Parts: sequence; structure tokens; C-alpha cells
Amino acid sequence: MKNNKILLIATLILSILAASCQQDLLDIEQKSVIDQATFYANANDQEAIELMANVYRECFFTGANFQSDVILNALSDDNWFSQDNSAVAMEQFDDFTVTADNEFLSDIYSHYYQLNYYANLIVENVPNDSDVKNRVIAEAKAVRAWAYIELIRYWGTPPLVDRVMSSSEAEQLTNGNPEQLWNYVETSLIEAAAELPSKASKDGQAEIGARLTKEACYALLAKAYLYQEDYQNAETYLKLVIDSDLYDLVDVNDLYHPAADFSAEYLWEFNANDVNTNNYTVQNTNMRTFYYNWRSDKLRMPDQMVSMGWGFGTPTKKFGEFIGEFDVTATGERSARAKTLITDIDNIYNDGSLTFGGSPIDEADGAFVSSAPLYNSAGYFRLRDISWAEDMFPTTNLWNTFSMTNRPYMRYAEVLLMYAEVCLYTGSEGGLDALNEVRERAGVPTLGSYDLDDVKDERRAELYWEAERFCDLVRWGDAASVLADEGKVHYQLWGYKEDGSWDVRETEGTNPNGFKAGKNELLPFPASEIYSCPGIIQNSEY
Repeated sequence: MKNNKILLIATLILSILAASCQQDLLDIEQKSVIDQATFYANANDQEAIELMANVYRECFFTGANFQSDVILNALSDDNWFSQDNSAVAMEQFDDFTVTADNEFLSDIYSHYYQLNYYANLIVENVPNDSDVKNRVIAEAKAVRAWAYIELIRYWGTPPLVDRVMSSSEAEQLTNGNPEQLWNYVETSLIEAAAELPSKASKDGQAEIGARLTKEACYALLAKAYLYQEDYQNAETYLKLVIDSDLYDLVDVNDLYHPAADFSAEYLWEFNANDVNTNNYTVQNTNMRTFYYNWRSDKLRMPDQMVSMGWGFGTPTKKFGEFIGEFDVTATGERSARAKTLITDIDNIYNDGSLTFGGSPIDEADGAFVSSAPLYNSAGYFRLRDISWAEDMFPTTNLWNTFSMTNRPYMRYAEVLLMYAEVCLYTGSEGGLDALNEVRERAGVPTLGSYDLDDVKDERRAELYWEAERFCDLVRWGDAASVLADEGKVHYQLWGYKEDGSWDVRETEGTNPNGFKAGKNELLPFPASEIYSCPGIIQNSEY
């Protein structure tokens, strides 16, 4: 895909379309401006591809991906986001004090609907008069289904917008009916899968690029059925993916690095566009490098890491202790997977995998460059999805530093773990093999039998930082008990005590009540949406 040209043209097209919308307001006929529906209806094959390229771009650069990382990872018991109690919008998700006025909440809600809108513009207006256009229409249907899976997971009964609506129609929206919402998702994915191709081989995704395939639709469809507890249908579509023999697990050390781009493990991913040396035009709204890297004003940054970061997304004490006990080899050492997920103070000093100024750091050097503590840290540091220096585009401006690493929306490991889970419910064979395939790749002992607790633990470890943990806890009915203490205590890391133990101090949190059953399973509808659409009933107790 000629991404740079396509995205530039698509952006120009949408700029023209946005300008055309002003005609209704001014009631003045503009010259040399094409009506939006007319443009889509007359799009040739290349223009249809360009329109869809913009939709794919929006999947990653709107709240639909970046801010879902913030929201769902912060809601889980595995990560903290606020580092110094100043990022209130993030802290509200950490502590379950989120309100309808939260800026992140409003952004992500609006952007999922924006994705749905862009997709429906294609579905309704681009004619199905060529194979290329049929494929583009199918891709648009799949993207709108993905957007609604996320909307349903967050809000439960989001308004159903199954076509391009006028502003007056939108003002009359009410809460969606769950059955109709899921039908929109299922129908969109089934229709998309019927038109989309499979990749040619396990290594065939590079030829397709970052475009959806038949099997990616099957995996998303299975996920939708899993959330509806329709385990038989979930199993059917997961087995279609597995039996295709087009997907596999890759070296765990390659995940979230360019080595895994378009690999056998990724069913659908964002293409970081490696042909663009600076990449500013493609990723200029992506702040992951700064949000998610370690706190560079307080910590010495390893040579391997981009030397800037704000420290959001710190592993919690609970997750650090869980990985230390669960993700171990037969001899009790950290597994290969564990070493790619998180590290801690002792391992930074002792295992030698990270260097500082060309040499391993030792205790005498100290990790801190500031006398201030590291807030919301109990001694653990995230490694997954860190901006490693070797993975970045070369640039002379640190603020223009972007990663060459593609971002997966769905991995084959998740397919295997979903299959292991649904087989427990349906009584089918094959679930243990699927679970053990993931465990073997991770470097932990395989199991002779398994139960739901094994699946829960495996998903927690394998899908760390992939915004699945909170929704898993809710659908399993575990959220109230597992998240009961979230928000009650904050931590500060001060380094080491004289006896060599970690100097971790507790402070009082902002929410002494923790997760509240009957409320925090869902997020509040943004206040701006309630104001614009009075027919939407707010979720309980917000």
C-alpha cells in the first residue's frame, strides 16, 4: 500500500467534504465543491481505497485505540496511570471516580461514532460495481462492527446508529437495545467475511498490508459471541480461524517490535508505515512515546529506551506479584514472556539486560535522578509496548520520534485463549491444546488438565497491556471482588532502604470505596452526549 500518498489524498478529500458541509449553514452554493454523497457514489477503485485508508487511519489515531489503552488498562488491577496525582482525567479511571465530564471519556465515545460514520458513508454510497469496491465496502462493515463491540463493552446500551443520519435524527437517539446492537455487529461481520479474502499463507499478511481479512472478521465475530455467552457460535468461528492454518505464534521477544509486523500472529494491525523516514505525517497525533515510557525526569533512562517519558501505565503491585508467582519456568525463574512484560528494581540492577551509559547499572549508581519519589509505583516497570530506541524512526527532533512497530488489534494468542475458554463451556476437545500452545511459547510448564481459573490467569499474563483485563473481570462476574480495593491506596517508590528492601510507601487514595457493584461495570455516557441527545438514559448511579 502506498500509505503516504493514500492518506494524504484521503485527508484532502475529507477536507473538501468538510467544507461542503458549510453549504447548509450559509445557504450559498459553493463553486468547485463536490457534494459528499455524489463524490462517494462516483468514486473509482483507487478513490474507494483512499477513502477506506482514512478509516483505517482513524482506527489508530482517534480515541478508538490510544485512549482505550488509557481507559481500560487504567480500569484494570494491572496498571496505574496517574504518576503524580496531577493527571486527574486519568486518575479517575485508576480510582473508579470517573464522571460524565471526563475528557478522555468524551473523546473515545465520539471517536467510535466517528469511525462508524465514516464506515457507513462508504457502505451507503460507494457502489458495489467492482471487486475492489466490494472489498472496500466489506472492510468498512468490519470496522463499524469493531467500533460497536468496543462501544457495547464500555457503555452497555450505546445508541444504535446503523446508517448516516442527519443532525435532527441524531438528536432523537435513545439507548440501544442489546439484541439489536449485537445483531448490527454480527450482520456486519458476517457480510464482511463473505466478501473479504484470506491471506495466501502464514506469511501472507505483508502482501495484504494492514487490511482486514476473512479470518480477522471470524475472530471479531467470535469475540462478539463470547460476550453474549453464545459459546457454540464463538467456538464455530474460532475453529474456522484455527483450522485455516494461516496463523501461528511467533517468538515472544518479537511481539510489539518491528520483527512481528505482518507476522503469522497478527490478525489485524495498524501499519506504522516503515517507508516514511520521519513518519511525522502519519503518526503526528500519537503520543505513546511520551505517555508510556518511564518517567525520565525521575529515573535514569536505559540506553535501549527513548530518553523521554511521562511514566503513565505503571504495573501495579498486584500485577507485579502475580507475574512473579505465575509466569515462571519449571525451575522457578522468570519466563521468557515475563521478561517481555515487566521488570523491577532488582532486575534492572542485577540481570544486565538494560544498560545505562553503556554499562549495567549497579545499586551504588542508583536509578533515580531526582530526590522526589516515583508516584504510583511499587517497584515494577513496564516493558511491553515501551518505545525502544532501535524501533524508532531516525529524527533530529525528539518530539517527532515515532515507532516503526505495527500495533496489533487482535493476536492469534487471543484466539487460542478464547477457544480454550469456550471449550470449557461447550465440552469440546482441543481447548487444552490451545491453552498449552500459548503456555509453551511463554516458557512456562504445560498443563495436563485445566479449568476456568487457568484460563483467567493465562489471559491476564498473555494479554497484559492489551485492554482486555477489565472487560474480562466484568463478563466473568469477578470485578466487584477483584477490584474492591482499587483507589483505596496509592504507592510511592523511594528506591532502597538501608537493609536492601524496596522503599515503597503507601498513601491514602482518592476513593475509599473502590469498585462499586451495579455501577462501575459500565462507564457513564458523556455529559455532552446526554445534553445533545436528551433521550439517552444515563447508566446507573452516574
